[in-house]
Amino acid sequence: MILVFGSSGTVGKEVVKALVEGGEKVRAAHRSRPPATPGVEGARVDLTTGEGLKSALSGARAVFLLTGEIADQTAAEIRAVEAARAAGVERIVKLSVWGAEEDYSFAHIHRPIERAIESSGIPWTHLRPQGFMQNFLTYYAEPIRTGGTLRLPCGDARMADIDVRDIARVAAKALTSVGHEGKAYELTGPEALTFTEQTAILSEHAGKKITYVSISEDEFRREAVNAGTPEGYVQALAELYAYYRAGRAERVTSTVREVTGREPIPFAEFAKENASALR
Repeated sequence: MILVFGSSGTVGKEVVKALVEGGEKVRAAHRSRPPATPGVEGARVDLTTGEGLKSALSGARAVFLLTGEIADQTAAEIRAVEAARAAGVERIVKLSVWGAEEDYSFAHIHRPIERAIESSGIPWTHLRPQGFMQNFLTYYAEPIRTGGTLRLPCGDARMADIDVRDIARVAAKALTSVGHEGKAYELTGPEALTFTEQTAILSEHAGKKITYVSISEDEFRREAVNAGTPEGYVQALAELYAYYRAGRAERVTSTVREVTGREPIPFAEFAKENASALR
């Protein structure tokens, strides 16, 4: 049995799918939305309190660790790690972030969790992806659909975004086969693109003009707060975008191909498949 946390989110759903397609028995941990995939067992867990953790981990030999944007994500995931150790879990794969050992907002959340896993005694693998292509279907979709414009403080920074399906394929390999223990995998798509290049590709496939406008950090903060984004999360995003502007997310790796035997999905393919969602 493999326990997948965050099963209702974009990455978690794909991990569940990849494991089921590989013939694995899967239990999907959720807080409020049970899994819709046939044959997948659901387990209600509240990581902010630990409620349901013990029963969810019962009989699980491996864990995919992921939480959404919750209060004190670091403490919540460390709580899951401690419970996994007590349950005798044999393997844990954590979805972390690109540059987890560096000094910026999201690294400050994830690196302490990585360290807790490394000291737990459980064989581990960290997945450190760059940005998700699917952000264009979630965080960026509404302004693109309604106004055809994406406003971010990223300048002409390049990012090697990855399709979450490739993350899921790597996760499935790490959860079900040997040779991945003690490794931190840096995961990217096949090329580093600017937001200007990405929106041009999206425009071509969506049949509408989509424009990226580089704004100042102050403009971003003001617009995000006015839109109702919590100030703490605005600060975290501002640090992330500054990290991008410093050129820290433009490196391309071959890890997806090396682990899965398949080339990562290019952005143009993602854009073609999802163009209708942005019209």
